[in-house]
Amino acid sequence: MLIKEYRIPLPLGLDEYRRGQLYAMSEASKAETGGGEGVEVLKSEPFTSTDIRKGEELSGIYTKKIYRIKNKLPWFIRKVLPDSVMVLEEECWNAYPYSKTIVTNPCNMKNDFYMIIESMHIADSGETDNALDLSKKLLKQREVVLLDIYDDKYLNKRIDIRGDTDPRKFRSRKTGRGPLTPDWIDTAEPMMCCYKVVQGHFKWFGLQNRVERLIHKQYPRLFTRFHREVFCWIDRWYHLTMDDIREMEEETAEHLRSQLNEGPLRGMEYRVLVPLEVDEYRRGQLFAVAEASKAETGGGEGVEVLKSEPFTSSDLRPGEELSGIYTKKIYHVKSKVPWIVRKMFPESALILEEECWNAYPYSKTVVTNTGYMKNDFYIIIESMHLADSGDTENALDLPKNLLKQRDVVMLDIYDDKYLNKKTDIKPDTNPRTFKSKKTGRGPLRSDWTSSTEPVMCCYKVVQAHFKWFGLQSRVERVIHKQYPRLFTRFHREVFCWIDKWIELTMESIQEMEEETAELLKSQLKQGNVRGMVCNSDDDK
Repeated sequence: MLIKEYRIPLPLGLDEYRRGQLYAMSEASKAETGGGEGVEVLKSEPFTSTDIRKGEELSGIYTKKIYRIKNKLPWFIRKVLPDSVMVLEEECWNAYPYSKTIVTNPCNMKNDFYMIIESMHIADSGETDNALDLSKKLLKQREVVLLDIYDDKYLNKRIDIRGDTDPRKFRSRKTGRGPLTPDWIDTAEPMMCCYKVVQGHFKWFGLQNRVERLIHKQYPRLFTRFHREVFCWIDRWYHLTMDDIREMEEETAEHLRSQLNEGPLRGMEYRVLVPLEVDEYRRGQLFAVAEASKAETGGGEGVEVLKSEPFTSSDLRPGEELSGIYTKKIYHVKSKVPWIVRKMFPESALILEEECWNAYPYSKTVVTNTGYMKNDFYIIIESMHLADSGDTENALDLPKNLLKQRDVVMLDIYDDKYLNKKTDIKPDTNPRTFKSKKTGRGPLRSDWTSSTEPVMCCYKVVQAHFKWFGLQSRVERVIHKQYPRLFTRFHREVFCWIDKWIELTMESIQEMEEETAELLKSQLKQGNVRGMVCNSDDDK
């Protein structure tokens, strides 16, 4: 049996970590649950016991959960073991600052598999030699691993490192903490450490050593990623009391029950920061949309403008009468979608209709496929543009049921991780090298979001629905996989083209839109396919 002790220092107080940990666990459970997999909470109740630690009576909260994890496991385990092995039961006795968690597989492996995780939280930097009071026998077997949330060596570079959870870039507006420096453990205050002793036991001939090593191989990534989230989400939970946290846990448990057997898709809220004023962005966005439409149209594919006219409506947002410009467009998108969609559907499924009600700073866009999918497919994008740094909790006034499902993704135009390195990164639209001659803004630095003025945020809530047996989950995932690239690329263009549009008035922009609509009609059927094509063929 392998025994490892993971020590994770954090720039938090002990009481702060208690709230932040519980908040992040709720958010992680929601993010991992859907499509028949994820977390189900069976019990959450107070306990008092003398059996958890010898010689101590402990009180706290006992939870019992079921984890359905088939798609979280490596292929060789899925291939050789039955599905019942991939349903885990977790019991946790949380008597903070101490907790004990036991993970088993009672349906199949019974006593042949278990994991025990004991945790202690202490206000130090990880120098306590035996925080969990291990016996001499276990101390001899124990291996100590120090995990630094600044260090990304254990993380998956493609999916774990995000701008909103990177402590090298994050700065808390409520506490002033961050960004962290390489020597932060020696200099930061406050400071605490999570000590976690993990014992894994897997008794199965031919697989025991391999699976036990695999279990411990996952924990450095899991613990590093989770504790990055705890710290970088501090502005979301710092104001919450323990009563608020308990209420949130109850709501999360109810939400997980309904979400477990639904499709994996939840509403995604993308927050895109740009170094512009809100009024500037209005003009820059419209300019870039027109330019992008021209760049994406040709060879029988691209954009066709059917309508562009003023509107006034009280149906878009409850209790508000909005006025602005309504547009209706047709998108011919065959080369813009993944191979799986092109292969499975006729060309009529690859012609999209877009309606947009732009009542800036709010807008609503609905994308459908009326020619083929009808009510079985739609994408709804609601946008709000505010003069802040992405810290408004509910910019679109989402109802409680959508807030519970929503995942927030911060997009930094400095960051190129979502972009296609061959086609999306160009010198004239790279904010790392661009400097505006007319405004003096740029080049952007890695910490620009906390050091640059002006700053504003585009809040975009995207809900996608694709109802087709056997393909629903996969296609919905592909849809959302495209948006970080699309939004990052577009907003890079908005900023880096500032010298082209900064002197334009709204009247000039509207005149340009009319000219663009006429140009697109003639350009649509000429030349070769242009612009961005889908790069998700690796999803095969």
